Order: sequence, then C-alpha cells, then structure tokens
Amino acid sequence: MFTTHIPVYPIYTLLMAEPNARTQLQQMETMAKVIIRKTRTSRARWDEYIPLWQVIKLQARYNSPLFASHGIGHSIRTAYYMWKLWPDITPVLLWAALLHDVGYSEYDICSQCQDRIDRIRPYVSSNAEPTGIYPEFYRVNKFLHAQLGANMVSSILNQYPRLFSKGETATIVNAIRYHNSDSHSKQLYQPKIHGTLLTVGQHDIHRHYVPVHFFQDKCLALLRIADNLDITRARLTLEKKSIAVVLYQRKIAHDDNVNRLALWGQYTLQYPPQGQSEILTTIATKTTAQEFKFTYSLWIIKHLHFVHIDWSNYVFDMAVTLYTTPIEALTFQNNMTVALYQFKRMYDAFKSIGIHRKRLSDIVRVNIQGQWYTLKELAI
Repeated sequence: MFTTHIPVYPIYTLLMAEPNARTQLQQMETMAKVIIRKTRTSRARWDEYIPLWQVIKLQARYNSPLFASHGIGHSIRTAYYMWKLWPDITPVLLWAALLHDVGYSEYDICSQCQDRIDRIRPYVSSNAEPTGIYPEFYRVNKFLHAQLGANMVSSILNQYPRLFSKGETATIVNAIRYHNSDSHSKQLYQPKIHGTLLTVGQHDIHRHYVPVHFFQDKCLALLRIADNLDITRARLTLEKKSIAVVLYQRKIAHDDNVNRLALWGQYTLQYPPQGQSEILTTIATKTTAQEFKFTYSLWIIKHLHFVHIDWSNYVFDMAVTLYTTPIEALTFQNNMTVALYQFKRMYDAFKSIGIHRKRLSDIVRVNIQGQWYTLKELAI
C-alpha cells in the first residue's frame, strides 16, 4: 500500500503551467488545493495519476468560448459541490467530478487543428482522422461530450490499470457517460452527417434518458446534481462577463435582424469589453437569438449557498445571491423569465434523480432575495 499523502504543490503547479488553467482558476486556489488533497488514494503513488491531471489540463486549454465554461474551474467546483453535498465523499467520486467534462477537449476538435489532435491522441485508443463537428451541428450535438469523455477516460484507465480497481473504473466511466442523460431527448449523433471524432469512430450515438436513484448509484447522482448546481457568474469567461457582450446578446434576443456590426461597435465603444479580441469576435459573430438566456441566467447569479441538506428527511434548501448591476436593462427585475432559465434546466434534470420515494425536483427549495420558492415554481 502506498502513502495517502499527496504533495499538493507539484500538482497545482502542473495545472497552473497551462495559461488557460491559470485564468480559469483565478480566486480558486484554496478550493483547488482542497480538492487535490482529497483525491488521495492508496492504490498507486500520487505521481502515477499525472496522466489524469494532464487530460484535465487539455480540458482547460480547449474550452469553447461559445458555451458556458466547461474548463478546469467548472470541474473543481463540481467536485467541491459533491463534497459539500456528501461530506463522506470518496476519491473515486471526486475523480468522476474532475473528469466528467474532459470530452469537451475532443468535441471542439477540427480537421485543421493538427496540434490539438496530436495532443489528444495519446489519451484515446483510436487512430481515426477526425473532421470535427461541422459548425452547423456544433451546438445541437453538445450532448456528445459525455460519451467522448467516458471513452477517453476509459482508454486512459486501461493504459494505467493500477490507478483504480475494475469496479472503481466502471463507476467513474459510467458516471461520466451518463451525467447528462437527464432528459427525454431524441438527439442523435451521426458521424456521416455531423462530422467525425477520435473516440467514437463511425458509430451513431443516441442521447438516452437514464434515471438514477441517489442511494443506488451515488456517484452518478451526486455528479448530476453538482454539475447542475454550478450556475453562477464563475461559469462565464472574462469575455462573457463583459457588459457589452450581455447587452449585445440581449438586443439580438429581442431582434435577430438588427445590424450586428453597428450594434457591436456601439456597445464595445460604450462599455469596452475585457478579454481576448479573437474570442470576443467569435462570440459576436456566433451569437444566436437563444444566447442571451444561456449567458444572462449565469451572469446575474453571484453566489450559491447550501442552507440545509438532509437526504433522509427530504430537505434540500439553498440560496442564491444576485449580482447587482447599475445597468437598468440588465437588472434581475427586468429579465426575470430569462434570469430563471438555469433553475428550469435544474428542475428538468433533477426529475431524473430519485431520493427514496420522491424525486429530487420535488424537494429542492431556493431562497432568492429573502423569499423561498420551490424549484417547480421557478421552472414555470
């Protein structure tokens, strides 16, 4: 048996060597180090787990600006929420949380991105030559990241069998594969139509609905819960937090035929955005009429707090603190339907999780500005 001690500093330094990871982990050093320390295991030496940390670094590097961030910050917060929801958390469950979105690094691949392909290939078992998801299908096939991540992690753990037992490996891979199988969706990925990727070959993939009972598969249930709880401004990149971006997306949501170039110029002049110019350009050109609700519903929530959780007595109370903005057009009161979008998504996802004889969606309460609401009330 090996020591359970993990020298946190070398791992944290390894992660921070990636510039995007440094950006994504800003103001998260303490939380990140706590989670790193809790991943200790007695099966292998701490340094034998470095391939897993390396693939998490890839996730940080290839973090699409078109979605809410699925980088390393999201993974750390998901693991942290899992620990808060279940204080007796095991390293296996934490690893599932840390690795659950690594498939995004492959999902964002393209046929011209040879450097990216070469970096990802060591972590997958396929030698296929990918084209990447074609732009017109990019958002609709976003669900595919779970399958890609599960296949990638399975390949890594097959290469390093000392890291986890066969049962632990199955638990991790299963949780990653089905963490977003929380809706009755009929989505279908067809490589001949949508583009090809490394770890799925030429196989069609359906998005299946997979309900889970909390006390029968705690890893999958906790992962699905924690993933859906990461709904604050921390999910947004520096670029997407910019007032110019949010106002621009709000205007397009109300009028998709507006002169985009003139509108973007007006807002960026009035509220100079922060971040990388190429990312801002991508956001501006790729924004759809639906984008405002995706961005704003995160932008307006500053913090999420757990008030009281008691699984045995069906108690799940949490509170959110809203972000205060001087921009009248962006206040919570003026965008309430859009502001509650994340809770609608959460309600739909939590229907898939059973707690004894109830569904999680039926027991969650949320405190907003001093008033309590059921999750169902917020989802209407």
